[in-house]
Amino acid sequence: MLAALSWAAPIAGGTADSYVLEAGTASGLANLARLSVGGNSFQALGVPPGTYYLRVRAVNRVGVGPASAEVIVVVRQPFRRPG
Repeated sequence: MLAALSWAAPIAGGTADSYVLEAGTASGLANLARLSVGGNSFQALGVPPGTYYLRVRAVNRVGVGPASAEVIVVVRQPFRRPG
């Protein structure tokens, strides 16, 4: 399964040099991933079925910004035709 995400740059604060993508199994957690991402999009292959809670933080020379609004992503098993 391929999961693709994209986001807009923050409207306040300095220009982002990169982003940190956080993924967890419950709201506010980053127990699955905390990844540095160079641009404003990310793709992951082989995402197993489940419910994921994601947020992004902008990073620049001043530091790491606050988390974005959290989104919930539900990955379901691929459809398989009977037979």
